[in-house]
Amino acid sequence: MPLFSTPPLPQPDSALTSTLSPRSAAIALLLPLCLLLTSCQPPIVDAMDDYQQRLSKVLQLPSTLPTTPPDADAALRLPAKPQWTRPEHANLSLLEMMELRGCALGNLIAERNNSLGKVQPWLLRLEYEIALQQSWPACQQLALSDSLRQKLSSAMAAKAQDLPALLQHVLQDDPNLRQQLFGQRRWLSAEGHAGLGQTQAALQSLLQLQQHLAAATVSGQWSAIAPQQAVDAFAALYQSQVLADLSYSTGEFTARLQQLNQQLWQWQAVATSSANAASDQCPIPPHRRAEQLPIVQTIFQRFYLGHIQPYSAALDGYSQQLVPLLLKLYPEPQWQQFIQQRYATPAADLRHALQRHVQFWQWFQQHCGTIAPRPT
Repeated sequence: MPLFSTPPLPQPDSALTSTLSPRSAAIALLLPLCLLLTSCQPPIVDAMDDYQQRLSKVLQLPSTLPTTPPDADAALRLPAKPQWTRPEHANLSLLEMMELRGCALGNLIAERNNSLGKVQPWLLRLEYEIALQQSWPACQQLALSDSLRQKLSSAMAAKAQDLPALLQHVLQDDPNLRQQLFGQRRWLSAEGHAGLGQTQAALQSLLQLQQHLAAATVSGQWSAIAPQQAVDAFAALYQSQVLADLSYSTGEFTARLQQLNQQLWQWQAVATSSANAASDQCPIPPHRRAEQLPIVQTIFQRFYLGHIQPYSAALDGYSQQLVPLLLKLYPEPQWQQFIQQRYATPAADLRHALQRHVQFWQWFQQHCGTIAPRPT
């Protein structure tokens, strides 16, 4: 009877398909449910459009954005799915399985080798492997034959060394997590602070598990590790969907802000060049200022201070808290590059676009007297 058989079938890029337990079935249902609940367009899109249209009207900007925001996904690819090449470490005969009837290790091996266990997802395989390590000390107290004891001791030591690599394999292979890291065409809600905390806690839990596995392979102490820790963390990531929404929201919001900046600075250049006098650089004609400046002030306060600045700060805060955790979880160069391109670079572009937007309003305040934002 095989003791540690690798699932022979490739895992699909879809929800988890194992029916080993009600918990795994529930995990498989979380992703489509989250997509359904968060499909509505958040208010920030309407606010951004309204902001641009009102500025266009009062400052006589073009009525539409000059270009369609670029598709950041077109040139971005996830790293290839990994292949698990570690060899199997032992096979057990039926007689040897009978020797293990008095310990949990035997039950785990039997469950692993039934029809469902052989096709379990890699995430549940990780849970199984950790449980094996935790059940082995108690089995060593049984009156096992010398040959079985030696076979199991060798197999368990080898499998323990594989566990850190197995966690990395799960992180890179899991289809739902890969889909999240690539992103969905869905905006992140400005009220998604609970999702941020849930996502941050899940990533920290996976980092903790990564550290504990590395330490346990040296010390042999597995009791402090919860076998279901990775399953619970992945379930939280499936539910929150913050990673998927953050990448799309940051890129789309930045592109819109960059295009509006381009309109505003082009308007500033043209309007300034036609100003009546060098000492008066306010682009709005003097006879229209009493009417238009209060309108500009209202637009600035209602839309920039009320929506644009808080949403920008939220996106930047999400990136600053989550990107370092992702970079620690994925140390391989191809994943480091992907995370930089998908999350870190768009966050830096957003900060630069917001700075340029603030500089425009500071210039406007200097020459027209309305209140501008403080530097960010």
